[in-house]
Amino acid sequence: VKKFSEDFQILLFHYDGRTSEWDQFEWSKRAVHISIRKQTKWWYAKRFLHPDVVAAYDYVFIWDEDLGVEHFNADK
Repeated sequence: VKKFSEDFQILLFHYDGRTSEWDQFEWSKRAVHISIRKQTKWWYAKRFLHPDVVAAYDYVFIWDEDLGVEHFNADK
C-alpha cells in the first residue's frame, strides 16, 4: 500500500473477518475496509466493484495477497 500515493483510494476486502489487525498501519486509517467472512475475492469484486462505481476511476488494481510488488510503481 505504501507504493500508492495519496492520489489513490485503497479498498481492502477481508475474507477472514480480521480487520482490526490493520489498525497498526497509518495508511489503514484512510483505506476502506469491507469484511464479510468466508467469501472469495471474486465475490467481493462482483458485489462492490460494480461498473457504475469503478467508472469514476482510470484504473482498478485487484491485488492478491501473494503478489510480489518490489518493482511495482503505481504512478507509472
